[in-house]
Amino acid sequence: MATANLARAMMVLMTDENIDTSTMLGRFLWLVKHRAGDNQRELSRMIGKPKKSEGFIGAKISALRLDPNAPIESDTLDALCRACGVRMQWLATGEGARDVEPEAEPDRYPARATAIARTRDAVSTEAIRRAERFEGQVAEP
Repeated sequence: MATANLARAMMVLMTDENIDTSTMLGRFLWLVKHRAGDNQRELSRMIGKPKKSEGFIGAKISALRLDPNAPIESDTLDALCRACGVRMQWLATGEGARDVEPEAEPDRYPARATAIARTRDAVSTEAIRRAERFEGQVAEP
């Protein structure tokens, strides 16, 4: 219990300036702080670990503190990346961009481009511009 309280206190005291993300340990600590609200249990939950595995992330962090080259299973790394929105290359090596870019929101009106292309010669330029900007609002007459 004392170890858990110490770990929790250390996470609260950490700032971006003193988390060294050039190490795997630092990247794990960064994920706990920024993606799980300083809560190792929450990060375990985010990656699908059952409640009985609440100490899973803490155990990984402890292993990395003892041995910076401690192996981390690829399925654990993959689950962390998916749950936290970070790239595998960054988590595994510290290189490259950290965050996964969110996918572009699909056009809510996918037929719009086809309709505009088909009517371009028969409709005014202003009507085309309005159709291109249309986001579901009804224009006032």
